[in-house]
Amino acid sequence: MRPIEPGEFTVADLELTPDEGPRYELVDGVLLVTYMSSAIHQRALGELMMQLVSACPEHLEVLPGPLEFRPDNRLALVPDLLVLPRGDSNAVGRGVGARC
Repeated sequence: MRPIEPGEFTVADLELTPDEGPRYELVDGVLLVTYMSSAIHQRALGELMMQLVSACPEHLEVLPGPLEFRPDNRLALVPDLLVLPRGDSNAVGRGVGARC
């Protein structure tokens, strides 16, 4: 991997990071590295997902992570939950959508 200055990372650079271990995300070309969340976080996430699915309009879907959201070349996020228009191609990765 070439030396990269902060703010110059792109989605192509993320492709070179390992698939295992910490979570790598990109915001405005800055690389963010995060680690596993706690049990409290996971419980809250499950509750939030159930609430979102039950309130979700038909044109949207709730997707659990891990998914990558890549709307452009300098932004790549791995949210725990993602709410997108059905069929939005900006979400890539693994996950199963919950029908609203």
